[in-house]
Amino acid sequence: MAQTYDEAVQELSAYARAQWAAAGGIAANLTYEDHDFDPPASKTSWARLVIKHFSGGKSLGSGTSAVYRRRGQLTLQIFTAIGEEGPGAVGARQLGGPIVQNMESVGAVGNIWFRNSVMKEIGVDGVWYQVHVQTDFTYDRTT
Repeated sequence: MAQTYDEAVQELSAYARAQWAAAGGIAANLTYEDHDFDPPASKTSWARLVIKHFSGGKSLGSGTSAVYRRRGQLTLQIFTAIGEEGPGAVGARQLGGPIVQNMESVGAVGNIWFRNSVMKEIGVDGVWYQVHVQTDFTYDRTT
């Protein structure tokens, strides 16, 4: 159960890794925004995970017993090769679609709730077609 920023990021990262694998993504081709990563030379699909907190504050209680609500967004940037070497937009949607559907179905991981899950078609980026799977998340820290 996430009580700290790091715990939330760890739980969300584990969830995203599992969903990437379930959608058919290769584990070694999932990176994080703060890691050096060279896209695969073989033009196989890859993804970058970005988890950002953007707001929070006390939602209940006073004194030593309180609930602090934290909010953020998980973004899984999915890249598939375009042209004859890859599946392009169709492949990107085939990887991202099931992940969004899972977020909508499960609604939460532990005490981290998902809201507003969506896949956004970003378009061509060099030799890659890119989509973003995004969900807003919320969790409470209690004292």
